[in-house]
Amino acid sequence: MSQNASGSLTLYKLRNGSTTGVALSVDKSLLQIVALDPDGNVSSISPDWSVASNQPTITAVPLLGYTLSDINWYYNGTLITSADSRFLLNANGSLKIINNLASASNLFTDTIKMMAVSLDSSGNNQGTVEKSIDVPIQRASSNGYTVLINAERTAIDANNPSTVLTAKLLLGATEQSSFTNFKWYKIGSDAQGNITY
Repeated sequence: MSQNASGSLTLYKLRNGSTTGVALSVDKSLLQIVALDPDGNVSSISPDWSVASNQPTITAVPLLGYTLSDINWYYNGTLITSADSRFLLNANGSLKIINNLASASNLFTDTIKMMAVSLDSSGNNQGTVEKSIDVPIQRASSNGYTVLINAERTAIDANNPSTVLTAKLLLGATEQSSFTNFKWYKIGSDAQGNITY
């Protein structure tokens, strides 16, 4: 009996603009799956963000012609500081998640928000920009498959016109090393707004 699983990832194409804007680019899937034992304790979390190779980085990418300054990150509405052991505030303004956000008591979607000052090409303040991204946290199903799709970046522009996508298959919260018939599809829309594959 064959089983199917699917995943999706949104890529953003940034263009030059006359107004300021920002996208959040992520290099790894932000979904965490939690497996609980019969007593309700965590038996595993996948991906395990305490492992360096699994740690996602979120980067604020302004529209071409703009830069960002005074970047601040918020986790569920609370300012992230260097004292928070779950996060690393990088010198380039990006945010790396370095510890698991999922737990036995946190099985719901979290939110990470970025706020910054946008500067035009002359260095003039164009106001505050903000963007949020969800971090879905789910309880593992013993027989449910999940596909995680990772990208080098999810915001594409003239400076970074391409990205590489990789996928992982999980059964419950356990990564599966062998699977077959892995297919990629580009989903978009035509000029009339109809979904295309």
